Amino acid sequence: MPYAIGIDFGTESVRVLLVDAADGRIIDQQSRNYRHGVLDRELPNGVKLPPDYAFQHPQDWLDDSFAACRAVLKRNA
Repeated sequence: MPYAIGIDFGTESVRVLLVDAADGRIIDQQSRNYRHGVLDRELPNGVKLPPDYAFQHPQDWLDDSFAACRAVLKRNA
């Protein structure tokens, strides 16, 4: 059965869906909160952020999306 993986990067977490490519049915899903959380006061190098800014640490996108994909695929292997 062919599957597709969808990845959604949000402000606080990444969500991964495993979808049946034939009919669009969601087979499984996993969410992971970013390890560094939301950077809304200052950047990792100490630079202060203006009000209403929100960033994520780029490594979290890689690490947490990989972990979420791995969890979905492991449960559905």
